[in-house]
Amino acid sequence: MKTKLFVTITVLSSCILALATTSHAVQVTQNVYEDAFPHMKGQSLVWQTKIDGNWEIFVCDITNQEVRQITNNDYNDISPQTDGDYIVWLAYPNIGGDIFLYKISSQTTTRITDDGAVDDAPKIADGRVVWASHEVTDSVEPGEIFLYDIQTTHITRLSQADTLDDNSPRINSEKVMWVQTDGNETTRFLYEIGNGLVSEAADTFVWPDSPTKDGSLIVSTAHDRHDREIFIRNTAQGTRQQLTENAVDDLSPCVSGTQIAWVSGSDSEAEIVLVRDESEYEDYLADAFTATETEFEPPPPEPDDGGNGGGSGGSSGGSSGGSCFVNTLGGKI
Repeated sequence: MKTKLFVTITVLSSCILALATTSHAVQVTQNVYEDAFPHMKGQSLVWQTKIDGNWEIFVCDITNQEVRQITNNDYNDISPQTDGDYIVWLAYPNIGGDIFLYKISSQTTTRITDDGAVDDAPKIADGRVVWASHEVTDSVEPGEIFLYDIQTTHITRLSQADTLDDNSPRINSEKVMWVQTDGNETTRFLYEIGNGLVSEAADTFVWPDSPTKDGSLIVSTAHDRHDREIFIRNTAQGTRQQLTENAVDDLSPCVSGTQIAWVSGSDSEAEIVLVRDESEYEDYLADAFTATETEFEPPPPEPDDGGNGGGSGGSSGGSSGGSCFVNTLGGKI
């Protein structure tokens, strides 16, 4: 695993998608592309959009009501995650994929990995990134777990180099957890961020964090005999309520604070929808979205990084040819 980082400042035009607003919700996207896999922390909402055959990464600043396209290249950028200040994702400028990082405030992109390993999708929490990486020799080797500290730019291998496969890492402000597979047996390990100690997790240990859970709120999707809808459970109040009721599948819900986002629809009709406050949950069902969209040119191609094997957050090729849509967001978000 190389520890050398390639950093570029990615200059992209702001691409504000059609944000359709009602008094109770925001339809964050309104386009002819497939939008998928939202993830949210604080006031940052990220997702991937399939434009002309390639997945690209977008971020919405919920406070400022602005959506920005942060990748624009000729390969897939997938599985975005955010801690509210940074975004990480897995990109495929090569066969094995590499990990990229975007700082929201400065709009700068860092390529964390640049090697021949096969990297899995990263996770992020409080300025630290974790992922599983598989070295490629004559075959793809078992996975090892790596931790990247954004402030120090230091990469630490958390797992032991052996013949067992370490995979599926998770991270929060205090710990990293991952799974080690030995045939049909699995063992979970914990890394304490504060003191650097690694220990085997107890059988009764339950990882406390999930994109679908924040505090007492848990969001899920379930079939209502017609299609999949979004449901909310409040463990503190002991209540469960249905948030959506429509003729399309509602999928991939996530929650941060009282804000809930999900994908409504499928394929090119899939859009990202956001509800911000608990008082709006019941009222959301009665609302309908309206927006007028205007087509603009996509942001320019990302600059070449000088030949480091695919660029830092961008390709050396041209634009994917997709379009962005702009609409002024009015009313209550």
